[in-house]
Amino acid sequence: MKVRFNRWYNALMTACLLAVVATGLTACNSDDEDDGSEYWTVTLDGYPTERTVYYLDQPHPYQVIRAIRDDGKEYYFNIGEIEGFEYEAGYMYQLLIKATPTLQQPGTCNPPPYQFKLVKIISKEYFNWCKTC
Repeated sequence: MKVRFNRWYNALMTACLLAVVATGLTACNSDDEDDGSEYWTVTLDGYPTERTVYYLDQPHPYQVIRAIRDDGKEYYFNIGEIEGFEYEAGYMYQLLIKATPTLQQPGTCNPPPYQFKLVKIISKEYFNWCKTC
């Protein structure tokens, strides 16, 4: 009787261990994670635009790059905002980027709505804004 109990117990423990390992392996699969990311195809302007923010009644200018998404919506990127992409003025780019929504962290005020990561540079073309030059 004791031998049968040990075999049954060992078989049960082995099955439980296999179930835990299998669950752990499938839970670590990052392909199934849904972090709310979107993939955008954007066309960036050839030259940055200057904007001004006022803080304590003092102007603080900064440069942004205007982009048109593939759905026609306009978006403005800060220079350096797209991880893995280095903007070079004078060129129009078409990019595929991953846009991941950001979460409000405690102690932060007004975070950017997305974090951007370059997936692929689709095209890079020289932009001559002065057609008669």
